[in-house]
Amino acid sequence: IYTTLYTALISDLEITSSIQLEAILPTTRIEQLIYPSSMTTDALIVSIEDKELRFHPPHVRYIKAVTEDGKIMSFERWYTWDHDKAFDAWWATFAFNPPEELSSQDMNVDATKAFYEGIDKLKKRKIRGKACLHQYHTDLSLVATHPNYQSSGAGLQHVKWGKEYAIEQRFDIYAVSTPESLSWYEKFGFRSIDDFSIDMTLMGGTREDGTLGIYTATLMKLTVSK
Repeated sequence: IYTTLYTALISDLEITSSIQLEAILPTTRIEQLIYPSSMTTDALIVSIEDKELRFHPPHVRYIKAVTEDGKIMSFERWYTWDHDKAFDAWWATFAFNPPEELSSQDMNVDATKAFYEGIDKLKKRKIRGKACLHQYHTDLSLVATHPNYQSSGAGLQHVKWGKEYAIEQRFDIYAVSTPESLSWYEKFGFRSIDDFSIDMTLMGGTREDGTLGIYTATLMKLTVSK
């Protein structure tokens, strides 16, 4: 399939949020714990609103892959920490405030907060100091391809775009991976540098899903700076 990469628009967020949930939910155990009823309307709305809040800062970039007939097949979100003001975010306290009317079937709020707070601490511990020492980097926050196009090479195009941009800017690339995605990142040259694990058995995690109730995220790095 012939595809072209473009900068995504805020009007694309409904489609890209839907792609994210459709791509990740079937295979990613932590996402299945967070969204117990899969992609509900309210869960999709929260995903869209969250992206809208973080769409415009200069260090955030959304890139979409589009087919010849104009369909969005995948997207990626990058945080590029090369602006002095962007570094301020590294010192902010982690906050997660979902709408009060969101039901427990739409989102497991306790699990979401605990898991992403752990990831936030992991990234700050391993990346924040380096940024302050001017070892600039770019953070691959999210990449997702619609299930219908997951063998199209769109993911490769996204990583290639990121590598070319990182080489040009003399950045290194960091990404956070679940166990299900580790091999995907490794085939592009990412290497694990640290991880975070949490026992979720008191927040709905079960032994039956293959995790033994323990959910893990791995911080990975692709060194491209010179």
